[in-house]
Amino acid sequence: MKVDGEKPQCFVLFILSHGGIDADGDEGPFGTDGKYLKKKRIIAELDSSRNLHGVPRLVFLQCCRGG
Repeated sequence: MKVDGEKPQCFVLFILSHGGIDADGDEGPFGTDGKYLKKKRIIAELDSSRNLHGVPRLVFLQCCRGG
């Protein structure tokens, strides 16, 4: 993830999608490509962004849990 310009004061991410639970019990949203994205991977991507170190981050997931 790349954030251009000055260091932001805050970062907010909203993901609204269908979701599900994988075989390991991890929950997360489905992408437009139909692939499952684990919550842990989303957080890891944000943690690895140098421009977001020390910046408050809010992550909102609105996903069904599958059927």
